[in-house]
Formats: sequence, structure tokens, C-alpha cells
Amino acid sequence: MNTGEGSTRALRVIVESWDGDRLRARDEEHPDGAPLEVACNVAGVNAEFNPTITRLWQGCCLNLLRVTTREDGLLLPGIIILEPDYLVDISSLSECVKEHGIHPAYYLLARLSPRENTPALLLGNAANLFLDALLGERPGEPVSYPATLEKLFRSSPLDFATCPGIDPAFFREMEAQFGHLRRVLDVALPARGIQRDRGLIEPSFMCRQLGLQGRLDFLQLEGESPAVIELKSGKPPFPGNNYSLVSPNHQAQASLYQIVIQHVLGPSLPTYILYSKSTAPGSNLRPIYPSPAETRQVLDLRNQIVATEREIAADPSGEKSRYHLERARPENLISNRQNESFLQRYIIPRLTAFHDPLDDASPLEKAYFHAFHAFLTREHFLAKTGSPGNNPDRKGAAAAWRSPAAEKLQRGDMLLDLRVERDDSTIEESPSITFRLPPRDNSCCPSNFREGDIVMLHERADERDNVPTRQVFRGFIQ
Repeated sequence: MNTGEGSTRALRVIVESWDGDRLRARDEEHPDGAPLEVACNVAGVNAEFNPTITRLWQGCCLNLLRVTTREDGLLLPGIIILEPDYLVDISSLSECVKEHGIHPAYYLLARLSPRENTPALLLGNAANLFLDALLGERPGEPVSYPATLEKLFRSSPLDFATCPGIDPAFFREMEAQFGHLRRVLDVALPARGIQRDRGLIEPSFMCRQLGLQGRLDFLQLEGESPAVIELKSGKPPFPGNNYSLVSPNHQAQASLYQIVIQHVLGPSLPTYILYSKSTAPGSNLRPIYPSPAETRQVLDLRNQIVATEREIAADPSGEKSRYHLERARPENLISNRQNESFLQRYIIPRLTAFHDPLDDASPLEKAYFHAFHAFLTREHFLAKTGSPGNNPDRKGAAAAWRSPAAEKLQRGDMLLDLRVERDDSTIEESPSITFRLPPRDNSCCPSNFREGDIVMLHERADERDNVPTRQVFRGFIQ
């Protein structure tokens, strides 16, 4: 079969109909043109997206990426993204990939669960702060553990004061991870040609092609060995003496960062998981090598999450909310029961505890909960993607890339040609950047920017640069 190897393209289409092996859609930019016939369920190309195809609806939007044309005229996409304007957070998506099972309902459970305060989470926050501090270390000004620990306490005193299980062993573990990170930065990174002084700390990206957004821990683009590094403070996979192993959720997260960087910036960069808990030299920095099939499987998982959100949002009665939450029980979520004792001790009780309040509620309370959940999901969906129609006030967060620059300028929602006048971004107490605004264009509406507004900044070398094609910096107007 000739799959049209060679030049590829991307299409944004509106679905008209579908079956198991093909779908019919119209190019969104040319809706009056002939319908497009798209091949699905092709082994080795896009069969991993079969669950996505079963959950389409008429009028839904798809991004078809890496599209070639077969000899029979059918379009053959390598990646299918459902409702790409709905950006799913990469960290949240990767947590749906677990050793005991892969399921989109984990996303729903995490969103509805209360925020936890545990030693493991505090240790993760500490490791991230340690890494940021060590990466920013200047010659002659070494970063010390006590000073960094004091900074950590100042940033979250209540979390430390109220967290159960904080004991001397916890602080010994924190100090050990600080030492491991210093060893990695001083020895392991230079050995791989990674220059920490040429990297970016916690850069953010919004990828409209893949419907993903995320913030990396470390990104080096310049130099001989560009790389992506994601920090993890928990235990590395068992057995501990196999330094090539990476947990499934960490593998998924790193593979998504890798493909996002490829779509936003162009290059495909080596990607590593940094396990700061590992004690042995050479065991901390572990490269990941995701297969295309694994990446497609995780992207299909993203599509299923979006489909679930849309189904709940589209049903004001709350019945879809009830349906999807009922499916989020251990018997459906756990597909790998090799370690039954671990599941019974740690995983199943947590999943069961989530459902206890709803199981004990009255019929009226359940009806109220599910209807209100549907309402909030609908508001959340619209805030991301906007509502149907061409009203610029209803494009949601997607207006950042869906609205033309001229329209945003005319409405006063965009400022161009800012110049950095003063950079105080390294001041810990109050980091800020002062910009000089360009001369005012009287043809534009007054600016809508106000004190306290949240803003996004990105480089704009030419008219093609937009939010999804550049690193994004978030801040607020002082």
C-alpha cells in the first residue's frame, strides 16, 4: 500500500460522518469545497486513534497531522486531534497513564478531588525549587541548602505547618535530594554536553496543533547538545539497579513534551527524566525513547478526555456526569493486577474513598451534584474553546490564536513591538519586567489592558509568530 510517504501536511476539518475505517469531513478554511475522505484504523499509522473515532459527533473539529495521500485518493493522517482548541495540561494527561491501568477517567477524578497536602508533594515542590536555584547559581555565589530551605519555608509556611508526617527523616531526604541535584548539574549534565547556563527554566508552551499545554522543568535549545529535562522527586521504578527504567506516567509526560517542542519550535530534542531520589552516580538522568505508537496512544487518551468533557457539558440533566463517574471505579480503572497486595493497600482504598460521599448522598443531593457538575464543565469547556459562531467575544482562550492579529489590535487586545526597558525578573521578592510601549496608532481602539490583568507575552519576529509558535511567558500588569 502506498501511504504517500514524502511531503506531509496538516488539516483542520469539521466532521460530517464516519465509520470504523474512514470519515468524511470538510476543510474548515474551505467549507464549500468537496468533502474530504479520510482513512482511519490503519495499522502502524493511526489505528491507535480508533477509540477517538468511536466518540466523534457531527460538527466536531479535528486536527489531522502528518497527512499523506494514498493511491486511492484517501487522506491518511498519522495523528488525529479532537477539538484542538481545548488545551489539555500535559501533567494532568500523563497521570492517566499508570502501571495498573490507563484510563481517561483518572483526569476526571483528579479534577474533582480536593487538593492534598502530603510529604511527597512538599518534597516535589522542594526538589523543583532546589533545581531552579542550582540552575541559576552564579560563579562565586554558591547556592546553599540552608538558604534554599529557608526560601522554601517562606513560600509555603502553612503547607509545612499543617502537613502530617513531617519528621526528621523528611528533612534528611530533602537535603539528600539537594546533594543529588548538585551532583547531576556538576557532573551528569556536562558529561552529556548539556550546559545549564544556556538553558531555560520552566518555559511554557501552548500547542494548538496537538491540543496540549505544558511547562517544562528545563529546556536547552542552544549549544551542541540541546535537551529537555523533567524532574521527578519520587522513587524510580523497581528494580532500582536498572538505571534505564522510567515510570509509565513519566515516559508519557516526557514523550508529550518532546512532540510539543517538535511542533512548536521544530527540532526533536533528546528528553530525559531526572530522578532526584536516586543515590548512585549515573542513575539520576535517564533518557526516554518513546515509540510513535506509544505517543499516538497517549494522544488518543487526550482525545477521550476531551470527548468525556464535551459529553458531560452537553447534557444539562447531569446524566452523563453520573455515567462517567460511575465508570470511574476500581473494576474499570485497574487493568493490570500483577501486584494485588499493593493495589488493595494503596490504590483501591483511594479510588473507593472518592465515591463514598456520592454513594451516601440522597437522590436529591446526587441530582444536584451531577447537574451542577455539568454546568461547571460546560462553562469550563466554553472558556477554553469559545461558543459557536464568529462573535469575537465568544472565542474563549482560543482567541489567542484563532483571532487574526489585525482583529486583536483593532479591539485593543494586543500590543506589538514592546521593548524591554528594565529587566528585574531575577529579583526574588518582586520579579518584574518593564516594557517601553510603541508610539500609539490612532486607528486602533483604546487598549483593553488594565492593572492586575493576566497577560501572555511571546516573541514576534514576524507576522507568523503567535502564541502556539513561541515560548509563552505569563504575568500580570503592575
